[in-house]
Amino acid sequence: MKGIYLKRIVGGFVILAIIFGSIFLLDFCYVLDDDWSRIMWHSFYSQEENIDHVYIGASHVYTGLDPLAMDELNGGNNFNLSTPNQSLESSYYCLREADRLNELSHVYVELGYMTSTLNSYKEETVITNTWRVTDYMKPSWNKVDAVMKMNTVDYLFDAVFPFLRYREHAADIQWIKERVAYKQGDSYKNYQYYDSGYGAYYEPKGDWSTTTVLSNLLQHIPRQPEEMVMTEDAQRYLKKIILYCRERDIGLTLFVSPVYELHVYATENYDGFYNSVKEIADEYHVPFYDFNLVKESVLDIQHKENFMNLNHMNNTGSALFTEVFFNIVNASPEDNDGCFYGSYAEKMSETDPAVYGIYFKETTSDAYLYKIASNRTGNIEYQISFYPLEGDGYIGQDFSENALFYLPVGWSGTVVVTWRLAGTDTEEVLAVSL
Repeated sequence: MKGIYLKRIVGGFVILAIIFGSIFLLDFCYVLDDDWSRIMWHSFYSQEENIDHVYIGASHVYTGLDPLAMDELNGGNNFNLSTPNQSLESSYYCLREADRLNELSHVYVELGYMTSTLNSYKEETVITNTWRVTDYMKPSWNKVDAVMKMNTVDYLFDAVFPFLRYREHAADIQWIKERVAYKQGDSYKNYQYYDSGYGAYYEPKGDWSTTTVLSNLLQHIPRQPEEMVMTEDAQRYLKKIILYCRERDIGLTLFVSPVYELHVYATENYDGFYNSVKEIADEYHVPFYDFNLVKESVLDIQHKENFMNLNHMNNTGSALFTEVFFNIVNASPEDNDGCFYGSYAEKMSETDPAVYGIYFKETTSDAYLYKIASNRTGNIEYQISFYPLEGDGYIGQDFSENALFYLPVGWSGTVVVTWRLAGTDTEEVLAVSL
């Protein structure tokens, strides 16, 4: 009798081994990994020392803060637990995972507007981005809860069994060969990251390293919320993060990393977002620092050489920001008094006249409306010249305060904006490639 039961138990384990082995094999053959997230999570779980300070959020975190420099500055173990397009819902489960395995001293949550103002957390783009978190979490009840809460019924099987996301490649032998060959390579086996587009590497503890420099000051706005405020989903999960830290006596600071000025200006109502975050921070008495409102005398970062693109810093910018960030978050409110503008509108009015670039939005017509971004709505005159890839260049507008122009969809070339303060002869030139 005992022999029968033993055979059944052994048989059950064999069946489970076959099932899990088959799932592993299918994932290996079909899944296109998110390299950054996979390597970052491996690095997180490989930490031998307790993580004291964790920085959570989207790509602004891992491109903006250097955890090794932070180790030197605060004497603790610092880690960037950040993934691309990380929503506050994902941030909440990242926080729980970090707290599950460490005795956290302080949590820093980044609140870039792009992940907090646009989407419902039940939209496909947000749900699929949560897989950058749950795909690489180790098994735990936190992972189970994250998968169940962050996926709708329509996406649950894809979340649990990643290979199902690639069902259209079921009979695609070339796809399988490419996945297998890549995963058998040294870079994959050794958790090495390289982004050829930006020449970027993974550095220890979640740090993106690149020396690429921003070159073209053109901002494309594919989609913009009707109201530039935090969505109800984002507000709910920000409050959950605050309460979680409060209940466990974990220090918490909210912040926004600096981006290039054109990127902020193009929102056309950045103060709406800033005020919606500040309202919650004030309600719960949580420190909040928006470094897009920091004064130039405190952080002189608005130069192209500090950014790799309009939305992210490079190594030079990260080094500047990391040190100032440390000084600000560790100073008293009295010491920080006067370090920030009270609003973006105040910043625009009090800084010297400047032109930041050009931005445009997609329309349903055959032409796009372009706008020259400047912190002055008057008293600046623009001469706008167009140099198409094919044909001769021409002046489309002589000096005028008009900052708007149209170009046909698909137009390629260079737009040159020559600008000056009204009534003066000193000119500056901005060339933008389209």
